Amino acid sequence: MRDRFRFIASAYSTAQGMLRFVDEKGEILLLVYGVLLALISIRVDPAVKALRSPEGITPMGAATLGCFLAFLCVMFYAVYQVIAAVRPHFVAGGPPDEAGRRRLYWCHDVLRKPPEAYLAAVRDLRDGEIMEEMAYELYDVHAIQRVKFAGIARATRVSTLALLFWILTLGFSFFV
Repeated sequence: MRDRFRFIASAYSTAQGMLRFVDEKGEILLLVYGVLLALISIRVDPAVKALRSPEGITPMGAATLGCFLAFLCVMFYAVYQVIAAVRPHFVAGGPPDEAGRRRLYWCHDVLRKPPEAYLAAVRDLRDGEIMEEMAYELYDVHAIQRVKFAGIARATRVSTLALLFWILTLGFSFFV
């Protein structure tokens, strides 16, 4: 029994570490976008000024502005994916065979009962039921982890395109 408990506790700890990793990766992507915006804002100013007088728009100015707008669109999509991945998730449902589950772990489950009733429910758990509850919670954490990783993966892939538009904007801006 002790070895099974250690196994599930270790797997749960690993899953929590992976969730923190995803959130940290999302924070880094947001920081990178902030830096890229700060760096490019200085170089895009000539293209924006050219827009104020339509007769002053050159093909290179239009290309610079087009790349900048493309960068912004792709960046906002990536930021949306990061925020969707980092925001808290709660997996509804779970595995189909959870009919006897007591649901005593997540904050929603804990707060559904008054403190005395929750304590009584925890005290009533037998060793096998504790393992079963932990296994279901481990399943939920991994389902959340999969959703978060998918969002960060999309944001990272899209960020490659955003970086390409950023480089083009920066390069074109020197010829405006």
